[in-house]
Amino acid sequence: FLIEDSYVDNLERQQCFTEIINKALYKLDATSARVIKKRFGIGFPYQLTVSEIAENEGLSTSKVKYLIAGAMQDILNNISESDKQLIREMLE
Repeated sequence: FLIEDSYVDNLERQQCFTEIINKALYKLDATSARVIKKRFGIGFPYQLTVSEIAENEGLSTSKVKYLIAGAMQDILNNISESDKQLIREMLE
């Protein structure tokens, strides 16, 4: 039962994290939102590397890194303090 409980806890954490990020993603432009989703595997079966995203989007790797950095800053600015606290707790 311990393994099942741990598995369920992990699923709940992942779902909560995804919901928080999805709330922040809608404020991003379409390209940045797609890049972030691909980088963190949101709505995809796995996370893509920067190189894979660059190839997939037809961008340079430096442009992808720039988009990720900017989008992450925007996400941090758009997440409420209570959501930030939930993420901190999930990461502990």
